[in-house]
Parts: sequence; structure tokens; C-alpha cells
Amino acid sequence: MQEPRVVKFNQAIKLDENGQPVIVDGKPVFIETDYEAEIAGKKYKEITMPPPKGKHLRAVSHIANAADRDLTLISNLCGLNASPEDFDDADAKVVIRLQQALQSFL
Repeated sequence: MQEPRVVKFNQAIKLDENGQPVIVDGKPVFIETDYEAEIAGKKYKEITMPPPKGKHLRAVSHIANAADRDLTLISNLCGLNASPEDFDDADAKVVIRLQQALQSFL
């Protein structure tokens, strides 16, 4: 069984004086930031996305537009209560990271 994905918006990869990622034990070092993602008027430091099941895919199968279908699926999985239009004003990096988390399951 796949584990839920936690998308953290308040972290950034620490960079050295040359602009290169700081790596410790083969992994990048993260630093905390004050950044919060805003979706549908609510702010999030992180969003947890559980693995989608067949019922989730079936619930959005009637949506013809692929982008709207993915955003609705993300909203449903994460309990965001947001329409595709609610993502219009979200930062692109937020939307892309959520889409990447979704795609990692498929």
C-alpha cells in the first residue's frame, strides 16, 4: 500500500555560498520558511494527500477537461473544498507540487 504524500510549502532547500544545495548523508538539507500556500482563501504550510482509490477516479471521470479533473481530484483527496477556479489565484509552484504529488501515485 502506498503512503500518503505530504507536500510542505514552508520548506526550502538550503543553498551554500555558491548557490548549490547543501547535501548531508546524500540528502538535501531543508530550512523552514514563513511561506504558506493559499487556496480558496485558506492558508496551508503543508497538505497531506492520501493515495487515490478507484472511487476517487470515478467521482471525477465525468469532467472532460484534464486540468479541471486533476484539480478536483486533488481537492477531493486533500479535503480542500476547492473548485478548479479556486486554484486560479494560487501560486503556480503550489499547483505544480500538488500535481506532482498526484502523479506520483498514478
